[in-house]
Amino acid sequence: MPTRNACRQALDALEQAFLINLITELEAQEYKSADSDSDSLDSSSDDSWSSSSSSSDDSDEEMTAADDYIHSLAKLYSQRYLATQEEIPKSTEFLDLLLHEYKVSCPELFHSYLRIELDCFDSLVATISDDPVFHNNSNNPQMPVNQQAAIALYHLGISEVQQVL
Repeated sequence: MPTRNACRQALDALEQAFLINLITELEAQEYKSADSDSDSLDSSSDDSWSSSSSSSDDSDEEMTAADDYIHSLAKLYSQRYLATQEEIPKSTEFLDLLLHEYKVSCPELFHSYLRIELDCFDSLVATISDDPVFHNNSNNPQMPVNQQAAIALYHLGISEVQQVL
């Protein structure tokens, strides 16, 4: 089963709390209505008018629960992250290790990270390396094609594994 992120879990908990609160309020209102129906048989028409005006006040209280739910949803969606985010230092050390050491001495590790055979990876890089997408006239140089391909394959492989789990 796919894992759920913290935002989805918070949203589900908020929705469940709202529904439980709404059901409880509706049951309480029904109980009061049944109680007031039996009382209205004994009371005059003036009393029944006052009980109906108090029931309209109760509907204002029900809106408070809905308003709280909408406010909580807005607050939840206004935050990009629920937990504090820490910066992850990035370097090309692992990429170099993968493309040089693992590719030569540990092909099974290379395959486990990129989910592609060595010959197929080399063939892929040779096929796409002449494509204009990998060459630009910008002041910012692009990474070598084999590194870009390795990064893409790694991310595609991770997505595939997460969908299976």
